[in-house]
Order: sequence, then C-alpha cells, then structure tokens
Amino acid sequence: MSAFKAFAIGNFGLGNGFQLDLSPSEFDQVFTSLIRTEKYLKTITMKKREPVSSIMTKGVHTIRVDQPLRKAVEMVKLHNIRHLPVVDGKKVVGIVSSADLNRLTFSGLFEGQEGADEAVLEMLNIKQVMSANPVTVDEDASVRDVAEIFVSKHFHSLPVTKQGELVGIVTTTDVITHYLEQF
Repeated sequence: MSAFKAFAIGNFGLGNGFQLDLSPSEFDQVFTSLIRTEKYLKTITMKKREPVSSIMTKGVHTIRVDQPLRKAVEMVKLHNIRHLPVVDGKKVVGIVSSADLNRLTFSGLFEGQEGADEAVLEMLNIKQVMSANPVTVDEDASVRDVAEIFVSKHFHSLPVTKQGELVGIVTTTDVITHYLEQF
C-alpha cells in the first residue's frame, strides 16, 4: 500500500504549512474526524441562534380569567401539565402553575379532607391565584435568550407570543432537552 500525503495550508503553529505521511486508513480516520468536527461546529452555531418557536409547545391549553379555579385544577390533572396560561380574549394576563394549585389543596396530605379542597376552590378565583402580567417572549426570541431569562428570573415556563397573542409555551424542560440533543 502506498502512503497518502496530507497537506495543510496556513499557519497552524508549524510554519506556513505542514505535511503528514498517512496510510489510507489513517487518512480516512483523520478526514472523517475533520468532517464530523465541521458538522458539529455548524450544528452548534446554527442551534445557538435557533428561535424558541422551534422548541415550544404549540396548541397550548389555556384557561380564561373568568373560569372557576376548579377548572384549572381539572385541566392540570387531565392534561398532565405544569403551567397553564390565563387569557382574557387572546391576551395572556397570567399564569397558574401546578405548584400554585398544590399549595391550595389538602386532600393529598390528610385523610378525609376532600371537603376542605372544595371550600378553598369555591372561595378563591383564578385572578387571586395566578401570577399576573407574566413575562412573555416573542416567537423569534432565541433559545439562548429564553435560557438566560429562566436562569436570571428563576422561571420554569414562559408564554410565547406573536404580535401579543399566545402561540405557545416554552419550559425549562424544553430548553434542557434542546441543549442535550446537541451532544
């Protein structure tokens, strides 16, 4: 078998270029490694600027601000969701989390306390429980921008809007999954 000669042009700390004597299999390994590295770098660069709309959940379950609190509890349980945007028309006016709702209910903690939950759910309304005027992000915001908001504000979800109207929701799980898929 003859040896391949690989040349690199440019200054890599080895003068103006260098030459390596490689066997065909060594050449294939080096070439394959370079191609993988180039593809990886392109992927990282491309995904770094990826818009949040590419990872958000679309078709979000919402609750109207005038609906009973019991409905929010039912929706969170039925759809196994942790964040429920509160809307007034098409505008996001608040968000209710499963943690917010869990703080109000006692039946899971004490036997025979189902009636206490009903009383609490009758006494309070969505407006009293929701986090009002939530921070939202535009669908064109980058995933990195969203991650920075999560870290700086200690949020776990953000409603995603387009021209002020709700189009999706993004969670910390979505962002972590996105970054894990890059490796």
